[in-house]
Amino acid sequence: MRQLVIIFILFVSPELLAEDNNKQFLMDFIAGSYHLIGKALDSENTYYGTITFKKTGNNLAVIRTIANTVAYGDAAIEKALHGETNVLRIRFRETSIDYEETCLITGDLDNYARLSCYLYRPGEKTDDPGLETFFIKHE
Repeated sequence: MRQLVIIFILFVSPELLAEDNNKQFLMDFIAGSYHLIGKALDSENTYYGTITFKKTGNNLAVIRTIANTVAYGDAAIEKALHGETNVLRIRFRETSIDYEETCLITGDLDNYARLSCYLYRPGEKTDDPGLETFFIKHE
């Protein structure tokens, strides 16, 4: 039994710590205010607004503003593609409808986060997901 504990500590534990550090780094990288440009779900309508991510423990609080509509939610770094990559998963409620976004995390040429996202309703199929891109606001 002791040998199994030693194997866990030597091989599994560092990997778990590295993964947690990577998630913390990505949340720090993402935290901030962004310009939001989007295409509506199941529509060709486009819109502009802002989105803010504030670090709160192991998650990010989200404030999303389009026109005069403010939506609140949360976001977290999650695994996608069978655990091969990290994505930002955003969940929020707007006008009594639950939404979710899955975002790829990249950097721009100034080393700020740039996010590109698919917008959808959790558990519902669509052939025309919404699309959103977030660009850092230089304030």
